[in-house]
Amino acid sequence: MKKLLTLIILALPWSNVGSAEDYEWKISTISDGQTVLARMNGNVTHGNTLMFSLKNNQGKCDYVKKMFTFYTMSKNPDIKKIEGKIIPIKFNEDNTYAEASYVQPFMFGHRVIFSTGSYKVNEYLDYMLKYETYAVTIEDETNPKSSEQFNMIENFKAYDYFEIPNAESIYNRWNVKNAKEAILKAQKLCLEYKETEKNITESKQVTKTYADGTIYVGEIKNGVPNGQGIFIYPDGSKYVGEWKKGEKIGQGTLTLVDGTRYNGSAEDNKPERNVIESDFQNAWQIDNKFIIPECFHIIRFGGGSGAVWYKKFFDEYIEKPAGNHFKHPKFKNFIINIGEYLNKEVPLNHSIKTNWTDHKPPEISISQNLEECLSKNPETKITPSPSGLTLEYKVVETFDVNIGKELAPHINEIFESIKKVEIQTWGGGTLPPQSHENIYGILKVDGKKIILPLKNDLIINKTR
Repeated sequence: MKKLLTLIILALPWSNVGSAEDYEWKISTISDGQTVLARMNGNVTHGNTLMFSLKNNQGKCDYVKKMFTFYTMSKNPDIKKIEGKIIPIKFNEDNTYAEASYVQPFMFGHRVIFSTGSYKVNEYLDYMLKYETYAVTIEDETNPKSSEQFNMIENFKAYDYFEIPNAESIYNRWNVKNAKEAILKAQKLCLEYKETEKNITESKQVTKTYADGTIYVGEIKNGVPNGQGIFIYPDGSKYVGEWKKGEKIGQGTLTLVDGTRYNGSAEDNKPERNVIESDFQNAWQIDNKFIIPECFHIIRFGGGSGAVWYKKFFDEYIEKPAGNHFKHPKFKNFIINIGEYLNKEVPLNHSIKTNWTDHKPPEISISQNLEECLSKNPETKITPSPSGLTLEYKVVETFDVNIGKELAPHINEIFESIKKVEIQTWGGGTLPPQSHENIYGILKVDGKKIILPLKNDLIINKTR
């Protein structure tokens, strides 16, 4: 259960002292008008704002991003560690989560900008009509499973990171009575944005955060890295180099979380893949070869903001929720019992585009070509991946292939092999590895063998 806190208001010039004009929606633009913000000051802490952001993307402004800010006077040197993490909150009466997208120095402390996601404008307007106020409390997380299932801080305590004198909780409330009109006004202004020779051709210095948690700091042109810059990946590793039209060029340096550095050209900046363990007894053998760990890792739980991969799959094959994926009644079942959706909602051998950044694949698929997953040697533990991740797996159970009809009832072909594997991942740092137990199957489709998940469990433990 999450521990709920209460609040006494802070008496500072930016707190709850404000005129009626201060509590009207304000519309402003950034990025030469490409992004439009609709902002409302807080009713409790005046300087904390609720923001709706719309960005013109190829002439369309169909999605709105919901953000809010919280100020902290905390001198905690670890405050930056919450950047990119999922933080437990209470939104009105619902327990949910928000991403701490940015942490910025502000006044005597820091301001944290939170995001709860992006939504289709028309769908979100219908959703928010039932609210007159948005109330948000940052809460403690006391459920150990939550920190395993999300990109969260283990044993997160609100007051470890947010300190407001005389306050009993980290809380604010915003009036959203006229938010619909404000969002529509912002959308109209967003649609008026026109690319000019200036904003098309100039490279400018920016800080940009991507959906997977990757942060780019450097020059940008036409919305993509162009010139000198730094990519900071969610695990803490970073790449410093040069880009042209979003692609790496020239010399660069990749620094992993343990301090290991790799220098070289854009073509060879990724570290060499090392095999740490080759355990014949624990490896999955098929066709006189062995499956490599990477082919299990890419369809695991987790990711920058929760189950990032499966959110993409769910949006593509089932439906795109208006709010938090984990509050959708079908989402968890979709992940855990993925086999029930194969060859029905989810076509076999189908891939979708991700629009993710350079170290993430441009396309992902639930089905994988088995040939690309095989090695002559039983590689059961490897490191590092391009982001410095260590991967390890072992087969824990072999099933009769007839169980495939139960796990994947819409697949007519007979599976060649079905096994349960335990996958362990570790991204470095002080937190121990995370372990998962998932069931995978191998079958032949259109003359080629593929491997695909049939059942995914939540993270089961964290042991070293």
